[in-house]
Amino acid sequence: MTANTTELTTLAEIEPVFVTFSVPAAHLPEIKDHGRAAGMTVTATPQDEENQPATGTLAFIDNIVDASTDTIKLKARFENKDRRLWPGEFARVSLNLSTLSDATVVSNEAVQTGQDGQFVFVVKPDSTVEQRTITVGQRINEDVVISKGLNPGETVVTEGQLRLEPGARIQTGDGRANAGGQGGNQGRGRGGRGRQS
Repeated sequence: MTANTTELTTLAEIEPVFVTFSVPAAHLPEIKDHGRAAGMTVTATPQDEENQPATGTLAFIDNIVDASTDTIKLKARFENKDRRLWPGEFARVSLNLSTLSDATVVSNEAVQTGQDGQFVFVVKPDSTVEQRTITVGQRINEDVVISKGLNPGETVVTEGQLRLEPGARIQTGDGRANAGGQGGNQGRGRGGRGRQS
């Protein structure tokens, strides 16, 4: 004989709130290395119309890798004073393992792949373009870190690269020549568009 097991209610804490998420087990050594230092920063962006991220800290690393998915479960703690996060809600989560100082970042759209590897079109001071071989570091959402081959402040073409060739002259959207790395950051060349890094 068993007692009545009907569930009457579920209690969920809102302030603070904990968010559970999984990451590929390949990142486990790096997470453990950083875990020995101060709490790692975690951001969670709810899937609502506001899309404002909340910031918390890593609170728990599971001690078992899920063999079926090759992932490790993590848990982050969010103070949640503004109640941006809600129990049972889905959110997009990012774990910040490190911060790159003075990194050169460009839009993913600027990076092209050719026979000699990856490259970008750089706008020179005379408003012509130069094809420059680069080394890509980390990718963050729609941006990539350029670890070699591009200097801060240079302007790169982000659109219309298929119609460009080294030495082609570009113009800004208003028809004026674009000074690479100075002033406006949009340049057009036979349909090309630039972005300052």
